[in-house]
Amino acid sequence: MMDACHMLKLARNMLQAYSPITSSTGQINWTFIVHLNDVQVKDGLHAANKITDKHVRFDSQKMKVSLAAQTLSHSVAVALCTLRDLGYSQFKHCEATAEFIELRFQRYICTYRFSQDNLELLFNSIRASGGWNNNPTAGQFQGIFRRLMVRCGVSPSTSGNVAPQDETVSLSAVEMSSLAGDESEELPSPFTNVSALVCDHSYLPTRFGSLVDNALVYISGFVVRQILRKLPCGVCRASLVADAVPGSFDQNYHLLTLKNNGGLMIPSEGTVKVVRSAERFIRQSSSGKAVRLPLISQFVRAEIGSEDVFFLKEHIQETQFGIDNHHFSLLSLVVSVFHKLRMHHIAKLNTLRLQSGNSRKKLCKAVLFKGF
Repeated sequence: MMDACHMLKLARNMLQAYSPITSSTGQINWTFIVHLNDVQVKDGLHAANKITDKHVRFDSQKMKVSLAAQTLSHSVAVALCTLRDLGYSQFKHCEATAEFIELRFQRYICTYRFSQDNLELLFNSIRASGGWNNNPTAGQFQGIFRRLMVRCGVSPSTSGNVAPQDETVSLSAVEMSSLAGDESEELPSPFTNVSALVCDHSYLPTRFGSLVDNALVYISGFVVRQILRKLPCGVCRASLVADAVPGSFDQNYHLLTLKNNGGLMIPSEGTVKVVRSAERFIRQSSSGKAVRLPLISQFVRAEIGSEDVFFLKEHIQETQFGIDNHHFSLLSLVVSVFHKLRMHHIAKLNTLRLQSGNSRKKLCKAVLFKGF
C-alpha cells in the first residue's frame, strides 16, 4: 500500500512542476495558488487558509508533509472559489484546480497506521536529543537510544517533517511538563441549536478590498466564539450573533458561507463594525509594528461613540458599580480579542519575513563552512 503522506507530497510536486495539466473540466494550474498567496500578502489578511511564501516556494522544505497538506486542502479550494466569485480576474477558470484540490481532500480510509510516520518521529526524537548536531556518530546514537529507552524526557519536535496524529508510543518519552491549563468551566453557547444565517443587507464600507471584507467577517465569527466562552450576560451574548431569514445573502459573507458546514458563528452587525474600525486603525499605524491595545480602544470608542451598534436598547444603561455600561464593556471586549489575534498574525508575518533569507534549513550542517 502506498504511503499517504508521500503521495500527498508527490501530488503537490507534480502540480508545481507540470502545470498546466489538462483535465476533463479544464486546466489545473499551480499559478492559481501563487496568485492566492500574492493577493493575501498584498491585502495583509488570509482567506481562512495557511498559504504563505514557504508553501509556494517549498524547494528547501520538500520533505515537510504539513506544507503539502496545507497547500492541497479544502480551505485553499474554498479560497480560490471565493476570490473567483468576488471578481478577481486572476482566478477566472480556477474551477478545475479547486476540484483537483478537493479530490485530494477526500479520505476513504484512515491510512495513518500504515504510514512510516512513527519511524519518522523516532528519527525526529533522535535528532532532537543531539541539539544542534542532527547527524550523530555511532557512539552518540548509542547514547541517545539508551536515553530514549529509559524515557529521560526526549519528545518529538513539533516542527519536523511529520507530526503525531494519535497516541501511538514508540521510544520517545512522555511529556514531562504538566499540561494542566485553565480548567475553568466554560459557559455554553446559547446558539448551539439556532441556525444563525447571514444578514440581508451590507453594512460594511467599501474602502477595504473584497478579500479583506470577507476575512474580517470570518475573523469576527471567531472573535464571537472566544467571547461567548466567558461572557456571562445573556443579553450581551445574544447581541454578538446574527439571526436572519433563511436564503439571505451578503457578498461580504461569501467566504464564511462557503466555509460554513454548520458549526461557524455568524457575527452580528455591531461585532463586524467594531472589528472593521479596529482593523482600520491598525492599518493606519506603522506597518509591521505592534499597536497598543489602549490606543485601538480609544480610536474605536471615538469613532463609534454612543451609537448602539449592538442593539442593546434599554440594557445599555445598566452598569457595574456605576463605572462602565454594557455597551462600552462589550466594545472593549471585542477589541481586546481582535487585537490579540491581529498582533499574533503580524508577529508571525514578521517572523516569516526574517526567516526568508535563512539558509540553515537548506544547507543544514554545511552552513558551518559557508564562506570558506
